[in-house]
Amino acid sequence: MPVVEHPVHQHGVRDADYRYGCHNRPPFRDTVCVQDGWNDDGTRRVVEIPFRMSRECRYDRSLSDSACAGCHRAGSGEAYVAAQEAAIAG
Repeated sequence: MPVVEHPVHQHGVRDADYRYGCHNRPPFRDTVCVQDGWNDDGTRRVVEIPFRMSRECRYDRSLSDSACAGCHRAGSGEAYVAAQEAAIAG
């Protein structure tokens, strides 16, 4: 099927300095504040809960992705996958 040729938009082009938003981000806090319903006066009821998500990178191609180059978490995704595969293999 024929396609109309058009120039690539700048947002679709990554240069050598492109990095993901998680690149060397600061660590997550130990707790997060979340909404837990509403108070009688109509304001939000907020509670603080422990942070339970992964704290490390889980991207399993970080060592070969140029957007991860120089990140101090690069490689932790590959290590995680290897550990999971080893646990499954027994």
